Amino acid sequence: MRVTMLTQGTKGDILPFLLLGQQLVKKGHKVTLCSSPDVLEGVDGQGVDLCPVGPSTETYRRLGDEWMAKGDFRRMSSITGEIRKALMESMAKESYEAAAGSDLIIFKYLWVAGYSIAEKLGVPSVGVMLFPVTHTREFPCFHIGDGKYRGRLHNALLWWFDEQSILWKPQRAAANRLRTDILQLKPFPSSGPYKRWHRRKAREGVPLLYLYSPAVLPKPADWPDHFHVVGACKNLPPDDWAPPEELVRFLQGGDPPVYIGFGSAANDAERNFGVIIEALEISGMRGVIHQGHNGIGVGKAVPESVIVIEDIPHSWLFPQTAAVVHHGGAGTTMAGVQSGVPSIIVPFVIDQYSWGERIYALGVGPRPIPIKELDAKRLATAITEATQDERMRRRAAEMGRVLAEEDGIQAAVEFVEALVGTAKGTDKDAPRDGASDGAAMSEAAIIVD
Repeated sequence: MRVTMLTQGTKGDILPFLLLGQQLVKKGHKVTLCSSPDVLEGVDGQGVDLCPVGPSTETYRRLGDEWMAKGDFRRMSSITGEIRKALMESMAKESYEAAAGSDLIIFKYLWVAGYSIAEKLGVPSVGVMLFPVTHTREFPCFHIGDGKYRGRLHNALLWWFDEQSILWKPQRAAANRLRTDILQLKPFPSSGPYKRWHRRKAREGVPLLYLYSPAVLPKPADWPDHFHVVGACKNLPPDDWAPPEELVRFLQGGDPPVYIGFGSAANDAERNFGVIIEALEISGMRGVIHQGHNGIGVGKAVPESVIVIEDIPHSWLFPQTAAVVHHGGAGTTMAGVQSGVPSIIVPFVIDQYSWGERIYALGVGPRPIPIKELDAKRLATAITEATQDERMRRRAAEMGRVLAEEDGIQAAVEFVEALVGTAKGTDKDAPRDGASDGAAMSEAAIIVD
């Protein structure tokens, strides 16, 4: 089977696609991953063919960084919107060329070009996402808002606005030009495809795999059967990876430290470095500071109780800490819960607010601290709570054990193999709409869905 995967975003956004692709390669399939050249730069495909498409995303990211640092998603979206439209159009055209001969298209669900390319090729397609983008009345919108529950009607209205104004409107022109000018397909309706994908019968709809834990956020009852919450990714370090000796010595040289890092979230590194150092001093904790996107702590003098690091696999580092402080990205949130230690979320934009609220509601971390409200005293208080509240620590350990039993990537592999087998008529027992039948899914995948 030849699989083409299409995605956009940061390196963190492509990681689940890469992990899925690598497992498909191990099963004997040929996999190509298409994304922006700057995102794929330096990535080891480990058997997955990496195909750069479109121009670099550096321009719109640089313009949006200032507003992300301030936690202003609306302004960030507006200032980068036109540039992103041009990027999506260029990426879509080159992705179509790269996908020729594919048996399956796996695409980032927000980017509808993947569906159109699969339709033109006459092959199945599967959407993949790390956080909810499907409207529901059961929990608040993950794309806009602050993640706080204000009733089912409020949830429905925010999800509707998000679907039409945030998800569909920015890509409508590019998506329909791809369909009409390049693929010779009918354009999507003015309301976009998401509503149709959500409401159509399972055998006619677009399967969607959510790669996060149902123990953290269960699948709502008003989602269709062909949407599946298959579990969190297991991102283990490569067999030949070894941690830096300096970090190993630091970890062995005292009590478990607190990890603090904001990953790809743009932020005021100078200010936040001072806040972090002061918070660690107040709380009396040792700290591991991740440089992240903006180089927090790079070139700075730090006390002996603090170390500044580059990228380290979360699955190796987090379990050795007393607590983890991060921006609340979907992947990092799952890694924090998997580690079995409390999490402190400092959300900047988008889904990070909702993950922060989920962590607090589950009892595995203190209340989230929005980046606009972050100061040394609040961070120190949260660190003290996370490291000294025994009930919270026990709950975090329990959740870590639950997530250790999940393997979202393996469940996704079994799903797509069954889907293509059904489409080709080679597997009569495979489910027609994904995991609802369960014949081609692992027992764990059936349980979590």
